[in-house]
Amino acid sequence: MIHGPHRLGPEIGPEALAALISLTGFDAAMLDLAGRIVIEHRGSWVMNRILNDRGRMLAAYLALDLYFTDPLRRGFSVVQLRDVAAWHGIASRGRMTAWVASLRLLGLLEDVAPERPRRLRPTAKLLLIVRIRMEDMYRAIGAFYPLGPAVGPRLQQDGFLAGIVAGFTEPFRAGQRVLDATPELARLAEQEAGITVLLSILLKDAARQAITIAGLAREFAVSRAHVRGILLEVAALGLVGRVPGAEAYQALPGLAEVMRRFFAALCAVHIFALHRAEKSGRG
Repeated sequence: MIHGPHRLGPEIGPEALAALISLTGFDAAMLDLAGRIVIEHRGSWVMNRILNDRGRMLAAYLALDLYFTDPLRRGFSVVQLRDVAAWHGIASRGRMTAWVASLRLLGLLEDVAPERPRRLRPTAKLLLIVRIRMEDMYRAIGAFYPLGPAVGPRLQQDGFLAGIVAGFTEPFRAGQRVLDATPELARLAEQEAGITVLLSILLKDAARQAITIAGLAREFAVSRAHVRGILLEVAALGLVGRVPGAEAYQALPGLAEVMRRFFAALCAVHIFALHRAEKSGRG
């Protein structure tokens, strides 16, 4: 099991990440996961306008954790979710209220009973989405890291899924962040499509495709000014550069290096969560 300096959490220091990055098949898995994340982002236009990339993922896990930690499955209140999100700096209470309302409209959260305060629970639709995305993630990790028995079938068990969710949220509540491994990406993670623009650039560079402001703006349904601001920021970090004599950009060696660290930390968190669920006896 991967352990870190926190009471609960994986090791995401330089040596631990380098060990994962050095494994055969890591780069191929990284590009595969990058492609899946970009596709997911394109299909989440409404959610993208309400919470940033990082916020949506964390809010979903915290909502599931609030639901699973109650043995009676009585659901959680909007106030509970707003408070925990605000406490950990994920999003303001107003944004979380809008996020919850959107998930209710999309059939991803539902009322447990017509009572006050209103209590919510994840629908089968939301649980299916989470299971599919987790299975995709673990399938990619399994291409370069030994995970043991197939994860997919075990994810169908609510107890096992709850153990994995706890494996994500416990280190987060203890203060550990995936972005601790890539502090240079912290500001980008707070911007709409910030990280996914970088992932798209990584993919386009690997496929030798053109990287333009107009193309990225169309891809993520954001303004050219927004994309230009992101590119100026990552250019200042030495991750991308302008193509001489053209209205296009190119990935620099630093981009692959920082994205390897980002994905290695993400994989470490998933591996830790899996082992946590197994150790709890739920797998």
